[in-house]
Amino acid sequence: MQDSSGVYHMFASRITENCGLNSWSTNSEIVRAVADVPVGPYAFKEVVVDRFAHEPNLVVGTAADTVILLGTMNAVRPTQFNNCTPHGASVGSQVSQDVHPARNTYMWSAASAEGIAKAPRQLVISAPKWDTDPLHNGAICDTNAAATVGPNGSLVGLWRRCETANLHTVPHTFTATDALNATSYQPNITGACSVCPIVQLRGGRLLWVKILFDVPRPVC
Repeated sequence: MQDSSGVYHMFASRITENCGLNSWSTNSEIVRAVADVPVGPYAFKEVVVDRFAHEPNLVVGTAADTVILLGTMNAVRPTQFNNCTPHGASVGSQVSQDVHPARNTYMWSAASAEGIAKAPRQLVISAPKWDTDPLHNGAICDTNAAATVGPNGSLVGLWRRCETANLHTVPHTFTATDALNATSYQPNITGACSVCPIVQLRGGRLLWVKILFDVPRPVC
């Protein structure tokens, strides 16, 4: 996102201890970086959410002074992390990537990108309630939640849910009547979400419109 002074802010996952993506579920943290142009280069500014935290998705609110960050993290901070060489190879005993506490989805909101790091987290999708897979140690799927805010301040988004024995995930919609009110977030699990792209020409500009709707899920 670009702030009022023209600075671009990027929120991203960073894997600590020189590790690669194979250690994401213990070593991932959410960081903020800034740049003068959208393509960078970006300079690291701060850790926004400490380990474990992953999949940050920035949602710009309808008001110019509202920034919302969605992200996945454990309800309780892990106490063990993998350690790797500068080339990404594991060093010593490694923490299992298969068994972890519930990966809840939280929302942080602030008046600016700089304020997100100090904002309190608010639970919007409870993994034990909505994303539980009893065949694999309960809720271990992360939601990959992403959303957009409408003109009236409501929110609509997509999240994925564990639904098969092989940890295959199925996308669904979620909504909120007020994007800033965590208690108004409501996941939908009644069917798989389909995306129907429509191309429109409006005012001489080519627009891509995606219509999201829930339909009964066929057998995969």
